[in-house]
Amino acid sequence: MVASHLLAQGFQLVTRLRQAPPQVAEWIGVLLLGHGPAGEDGLLILDPDGRQFFTGSVELPDGWLQLAARYGWAVLYVGTVGLDELRHDDKAATKALRAAAQTGQLVGARIAVGTPPAAE
Repeated sequence: MVASHLLAQGFQLVTRLRQAPPQVAEWIGVLLLGHGPAGEDGLLILDPDGRQFFTGSVELPDGWLQLAARYGWAVLYVGTVGLDELRHDDKAATKALRAAAQTGQLVGARIAVGTPPAAE
């Protein structure tokens, strides 16, 4: 049901991870560095209507922030993957994403992402 809704919002079915899906300009990701419940990094994703699609803590790989700042976007994948238990194992997480893509259980889009300006 979530995948159907996202496909109607411009997300695409992902069958391979080699190429980033098209950008969906109306979706926005906001990185909240150090603002999670325990001081961890957080992520807020807003849909085209400004509603929260996701809010929670994230673990960013080394160099991710620099690349996101350089390009201004990130890929958002949604599907039946079960990454919570794979959070600390990049190879296993990639394998799980590939398996979901191969079985038609993964949708994705590029979304704008950034950090809010520092308060003065």
